[in-house]
Amino acid sequence: MSKPADRIPLGVAFMLGFCALAPLIDVFSKLAAETLSVGEVTLARYIVQAALMIPMVALMGQSFRLTGRALWLTVVRAVVSLLSTYGFVAAIHVMPLADALAIVFVEPFIILLLGWAFYGEPVGPRRLGAAAVGFLGSLLVIQPSFSAFGPVALFPLGTALGFALYIL
Repeated sequence: MSKPADRIPLGVAFMLGFCALAPLIDVFSKLAAETLSVGEVTLARYIVQAALMIPMVALMGQSFRLTGRALWLTVVRAVVSLLSTYGFVAAIHVMPLADALAIVFVEPFIILLLGWAFYGEPVGPRRLGAAAVGFLGSLLVIQPSFSAFGPVALFPLGTALGFALYIL
């Protein structure tokens, strides 16, 4: 019998499981978007996520009660997350998954800038350099003239912005 200290905490186990399965969500969304509308795929993602998360929250002993401020912030985060997910599914409906993900990877740069602008977070040279390298890599995929994807590249860019707002 193992000691309690030898076991992985439940929250950590859930996070590891999510990290292992999360890429599959995008693949299944890409496949589903071939036969279903973007809205249906987005709705299905949220239904499945809710079906998985509600028991996990209960199992972890978390409360579903929220204060007025927390409820308002949760609704705002939900709307931003919904729009971000919709934009991503719309992007992978018309472009390769790898290209859409590469464009979404501009998101850390957006978080860095928004954190600095709205929260006064310090931005040192290493953070700025890492974000700039990531941003330049994203620009190589996006191609500023939009010649490879056209205005469709705005979908994953909107996803990056939406997810950055969600994180903040």
